[in-house]
Amino acid sequence: LERGSTVTVTISKGSRYTSVSSMRNMSRSEASTYLNSLGLGIEFVEDWDETVSEGYVCKQSATGKVEKGSVITVTISRGSQYTYVPQVIGSTENSAKSAISSADLQFGGSTKDWSESGIAEGRVMRVDPSEGTRLKRGSTVSLVISQGSPYRNVKSYVNRPENEAVNGIQALGFTVERIFEPSETVASGMVIRQSVTNSKVDIRNTKTITIYVSSGSAY
Repeated sequence: LERGSTVTVTISKGSRYTSVSSMRNMSRSEASTYLNSLGLGIEFVEDWDETVSEGYVCKQSATGKVEKGSVITVTISRGSQYTYVPQVIGSTENSAKSAISSADLQFGGSTKDWSESGIAEGRVMRVDPSEGTRLKRGSTVSLVISQGSPYRNVKSYVNRPENEAVNGIQALGFTVERIFEPSETVASGMVIRQSVTNSKVDIRNTKTITIYVSSGSAY
């Protein structure tokens, strides 16, 4: 070159590419710090994942050789898409509803039924789907609430006053039918006999109990 000529020198900026490793199971902040150190941008999205815990990286849009300045989409796990029906049998309806909500499930309403298994009135006796069933979050769970035992102990009111018999039988949930007839042995207004006397009367099958009340002597 002639003396005084201009020489252009190009200074290397290094490779325009960088290499991205897997960020699986990194926290959000760890992934952000890592990509920034490589000169890369980051965009976070969220999705369900069955193997990575909630709040950690489960997927990324690129690994290996990428151009610096690129934006990497990083997916943060929302946890499993599935949950399980909680154990609520025997609890109150309000407690069951709270447990269902805590499991990320929807309460689908309740119905009432008689319990043959000793579940107290007002307590959960069945769940649909059943306890422990694996469901997608947001699924609906319904309850069946116990009305108590369907069996009633109907005692004998023979030789007892009519009103006592009526009140006692009605208190058990039965309808009372009264039939008056003369009696030479039972005082007027007292029960002569009744259609049912049993320690285990099923209220589902027996709706009405008849009492025969003395109208006094026929003579």
